[in-house]
Amino acid sequence: MTFVVLKLCPNKKQLLYMSNTLNLDTFKTKFTQDWWNKLEPFFKTQEAFNIYSFLKEKSKKGATILPESSKTYEAFRLCSLKDLKIVLIGMEPYSTMLGKVPIADGLALSCSNTNKLQPSLDFFWKSLQNQFEDITDFTPNLDWIAEQGVLLLNASLTVNKNQIGSHLDVEGKNLWEPFMKYLFSEALFNNTGLIYILCGKDAQKLEKYISPLGNYILKTQHPSFAARNQNDDWDADKVFKKANRIIQINNGEEFCIEWNKSKYDFQKSLKQNGLTQKDVDECPF
Repeated sequence: MTFVVLKLCPNKKQLLYMSNTLNLDTFKTKFTQDWWNKLEPFFKTQEAFNIYSFLKEKSKKGATILPESSKTYEAFRLCSLKDLKIVLIGMEPYSTMLGKVPIADGLALSCSNTNKLQPSLDFFWKSLQNQFEDITDFTPNLDWIAEQGVLLLNASLTVNKNQIGSHLDVEGKNLWEPFMKYLFSEALFNNTGLIYILCGKDAQKLEKYISPLGNYILKTQHPSFAARNQNDDWDADKVFKKANRIIQINNGEEFCIEWNKSKYDFQKSLKQNGLTQKDVDECPF
């Protein structure tokens, strides 16, 4: 943010005035270039200024905002717009810390900072295991899923420490709804063939901003619902299997999301060495 100090006149108090602009240099490095090209206009708006004015005011009053500011837009750094296939929307970042370490790492459900599964992520993996029988690795770090073209967002990108829902309900409104509205109705308006997975009621409130023309909208409960109710059979309405089926039909099996970490690592190593699965299958050794 930029600040301007205005002197009213000699020997009188100075008036500190906050101009309604954000310093764009502090934001553009947090996005891939293709995302920034689409989202830069939002950060020039009054709505963007209002979000950061709110966060700054809360911080001044002693609130700890999670995730760390450097991670707020981590989903847009790890999943480039050109690779985008799936937009998964959850609820909000984890609001707790492990000692002095925030659990929230900027990706929905992911908890790479502490390297320990949270209940919601555990149910996420159990659901995937039910949908894809070869799932064996329950990884706390979801970076590798984001790298495949899955934008792991939350309906609210921030939360106060130890205050669940604190930014989902600011005087009855989601603090981040203006950003989400711009993302879906402006930045992604002309993108088609995208699969939106809306997990829970807070995510589903954003459906009104998503273009249904040429896109796919899948809905399920948030895994935290299963965690709270100790329900071991959260199947997520098979949305992940449905998503891969859509990708397979439209683009081919090779474009599907690989939810198995070991297989993903193997395929990635092949690609880095200029090989394909066909090369492996045809190898005589």
